[in-house]
Amino acid sequence: MKWIISILILPAILFANEMNYVVVDINNIGYEKLQELKENQAFEWWVELEDQLLTLMKKENINSITENYKCSTLPIAVEQQNLHFVKRAHQKDLLMPGVEILGNAGRTAVIQAQKSCVLNIGQCHDSHYDTTTNSDAVHASLAPFAPNTVVAKQAGNEMPSLAFSTRADYSKLANSIDGARWKAAVDHLSSYNRYTHGDGVIEARDWLVKQYQDLGLEVSTPSFNVSFTTAYNVVAVMKGTERPDEFFIVGGHYDSISQSPNTAAPGSEDNASGASGVLEMARAFAKNPPKSTIIFINFSGEEQGLVGSYKHVDELFAKGDQGKLKAALIMDMIGYTSDDDLDLLLETADVGKHLFPVFTAAAQQYTSLRIVTSLRPFGSDHVPYIKRGLPGLLTIENDWDDYKPYHTTNDRPSKVSIDMGREVLRMNVVTLAMLMDQD
Repeated sequence: MKWIISILILPAILFANEMNYVVVDINNIGYEKLQELKENQAFEWWVELEDQLLTLMKKENINSITENYKCSTLPIAVEQQNLHFVKRAHQKDLLMPGVEILGNAGRTAVIQAQKSCVLNIGQCHDSHYDTTTNSDAVHASLAPFAPNTVVAKQAGNEMPSLAFSTRADYSKLANSIDGARWKAAVDHLSSYNRYTHGDGVIEARDWLVKQYQDLGLEVSTPSFNVSFTTAYNVVAVMKGTERPDEFFIVGGHYDSISQSPNTAAPGSEDNASGASGVLEMARAFAKNPPKSTIIFINFSGEEQGLVGSYKHVDELFAKGDQGKLKAALIMDMIGYTSDDDLDLLLETADVGKHLFPVFTAAAQQYTSLRIVTSLRPFGSDHVPYIKRGLPGLLTIENDWDDYKPYHTTNDRPSKVSIDMGREVLRMNVVTLAMLMDQD
């Protein structure tokens, strides 16, 4: 009889201990409530994904959470040994047999996949990349899964920080951003085929040089090699009025790519939007001279693996100027939104995380942006600075993965939103002014 009872009880025990992936809605619940939730004993572990908390729970514990939070159980059998983080350029890179996407935020996904599938993910790249010489050319990069990890955070769920005062000079600087003028520059840059190995990118270079010269800036075009081609960064210097020996970098690449780059590579969103943003910020500061020096840089060779920004970082160290750099602000894809929610991703590493509160304060006080933050940098011109221990930060639209014309001949000016670009630039100019006032 005891043997029969044990047979009946065993399935019930197994059922009670069944594990489930459960997603909890944490949209703007606030810092204190989120910390309390993370400590809930019902969770085996959690991963914070912007407005969602991906959790592992025993089935018997799910009701204790659903009583107070909106939750959904993922229809995926749990295989914890096959969990991975993936830094990736686009979710399409993960759409392959045997890969389950549990969640994503910022530019990182949580996946469940067996080893054979994982090996394929690590090789995702576009044909124009030279993956043999530059690891930054790979579209998807695997990292070990780690429980109780923040992948990306809503600014609304951040720890409250010191308030920054609203000042007339900040408002004047923000109002110096002209959205229509920025969009006109996007349109003009899009008229060139800015493929790194073509002639049109040289014409775009010369146009940018003239724009900075018209502002009275000192401009240079340092050269470097990208495979068989000589490429050029455009570097314009605006001297600080009080601390000219310390400087900030404002950068964004001006080269572009497509599936047929020898025919057309308009690159309106990627990255005429960011390159024009660098120019528009220079125009705003020309009317409101900065306390510290600003170096405005339009990089080339980004699409071949961040070549131009690596070149500039090497130059900084060769001159011994790296200690003078306060922050490198990079703009890549800043003009697209898929809806009325103007959400922006701020991306850096530990070396630049002190910048988050300043950007967030500027956004909250001078824009309508909703800010998301991530400490998992990947695949743009902030990475070379971060790798050398310098505070680099990327601003990129949070809807980047919804942008279907990415790296195609259809990346045209009609897809670019003046509202999105203007708000990003208002935040960025005020942030730099705030950082200069901290010193």
